[in-house]
Amino acid sequence: MTSPGPRPHAGRRSALDRWHGSITEPGSTPTGEWPQAATAYRSTGLVLHAPDDEAGERIRRAVTEVAARRDWVVSAGRSGVSLAPAESSVGPIDSREVVAELRRHVDPQVAAGVGLDHLMTTAEQFGGNPFAIGHGRTGLDRYGDSGYAGRGPVNFVVPTPRPGSPERAPRVVVLDTGLGDHPWFTAYPAKTVVTMNDGRTIGPEIDPASIKGIDADGTGAVANALLGTLASHSGHGTFIAGLIRQACPEADIVALAVMGADGIVAESTLTDALTLLADRQREEPGWADALVLSLGYYAETADDLAYNTALKRILVELGRLGVAVFCAAGNDATDRPSYPAAFAVDEDFAAPDVVPLVSVAALNPDGSVALFSNDGPWVTAEALGVNLVSTAPVTSDGSARAGVHVRGPQGRPRGGVDPDAFGNGFASWSGTSFAAPVLAGQYLRTLAEAGFPPIAERARLVPIGRGVRRTHVR
Repeated sequence: MTSPGPRPHAGRRSALDRWHGSITEPGSTPTGEWPQAATAYRSTGLVLHAPDDEAGERIRRAVTEVAARRDWVVSAGRSGVSLAPAESSVGPIDSREVVAELRRHVDPQVAAGVGLDHLMTTAEQFGGNPFAIGHGRTGLDRYGDSGYAGRGPVNFVVPTPRPGSPERAPRVVVLDTGLGDHPWFTAYPAKTVVTMNDGRTIGPEIDPASIKGIDADGTGAVANALLGTLASHSGHGTFIAGLIRQACPEADIVALAVMGADGIVAESTLTDALTLLADRQREEPGWADALVLSLGYYAETADDLAYNTALKRILVELGRLGVAVFCAAGNDATDRPSYPAAFAVDEDFAAPDVVPLVSVAALNPDGSVALFSNDGPWVTAEALGVNLVSTAPVTSDGSARAGVHVRGPQGRPRGGVDPDAFGNGFASWSGTSFAAPVLAGQYLRTLAEAGFPPIAERARLVPIGRGVRRTHVR
């Protein structure tokens, strides 16, 4: 067992508490750049990686036996299990204890079949995800400020993008914070519910019980009723949907909520959502063409990557079913691989019958790589991701106010910009979270122009590659 890492500051500790979460000791790389990014996980949950039903039963039985010795009770879910204390149990539950013991199991499928239920984040906080430790690196702090590439209201004088009437529209699924109220999506609605062939419906939230934070896009998402401040991820999914609408107006957008305003989702919840999407894709081949995942986590050690197979397996399956996956590389200014983005260089995604998964870095307006953007050989593509302008829920209005507010002639109000009033429906924001949908929109437009070729021919259309132009570099 590794010892617990340093405690995050109070705001991050609160996020962990809501999720019954813990963090591991950050690892390190040869360049020494990893310690800023910790691995967060749900201490009361495990993800199971079973190659078949028989192995799955052996794995669940082994987990139950280990938990029983600690007086913990196991309850099964779709992609994993939850742990709870029995009446006689003493001390806190920590799922790492189960993982550590089963790694030594004589049955190799059991040893490889259990993993931590990682807490994934959209990494909106520049210089570190919500579980980053010791932020404050030179050059990154102001990126997150309104007016300095952070979230802030803007005027945007453009007509509502019109989808047109194509014979077939490309479809993209966004698994994020959902979709808020905005005129663009009133005139030309996006979908927030998926209907399966048997009549079941999925959405607007994939699993409402798993969303620990408040509704991020549907209600304005005030993080603290006593302070009136907007949550850090208020409008995140709406902003992404607007970028796709700009890049490919014809795209049919399906926006489903897997996280709340805290921007956190458990790996098990995401895996469940992806499994449901794969089921829908099998029911109707070609139903979806692309998937945007603006979230990620850092594996606890390099060795643990061998056990993080359930998430990769379903993503490979989606690629085999014709879905191109666009993943944000992360905003921690680190070369430490963030998952699922780092799966982009996994050989399974290079198979001829699999549409590639793409790891996307963010570019500044001048074409240089954004200082906050994660980077490394596992980042396979890039797109504009700084000071982008897109849609914001018109209900989003926090308690911050303009620095100056006066009454002018005829009593008309005059003032500076209110930094968190988005009633006009538009915002400027930055992050790899937004570079990914920009690239996805470009792919969808290219795919439609190419006439939706067979899966084997789609790989050449996926915009993979890094530019050579780097400005202001000496």
